[in-house]
Amino acid sequence: MLKIQNLSVSYGQRAVLHSINLNVQSGEVVALIGPNGAGKSTLIRAVSGVIPIRVGNVRTNGDHFNNLNPIQRARYIATVPQDVMLPPAYTVWETVLFG
Repeated sequence: MLKIQNLSVSYGQRAVLHSINLNVQSGEVVALIGPNGAGKSTLIRAVSGVIPIRVGNVRTNGDHFNNLNPIQRARYIATVPQDVMLPPAYTVWETVLFG
């Protein structure tokens, strides 16, 4: 289970996400949709630890993501950014395994 509570994120002084709450049950599939600039990528970056969370917390199975080091966090979540250039020799399966 993934639980996001009162998550807020800022880029410098500019607040971009405000009090986001989300519960995802084990085995559940979730899609984030919305217009450009709505905060979809920011939410993924904050949850995965790429950018800092200003307020709130992210938990799974009782573990607070804020307290986990990158290796421990990777046991719960992985992302494959859409703008990274990979050599053309990798298959889709190999690329997914990088996550």
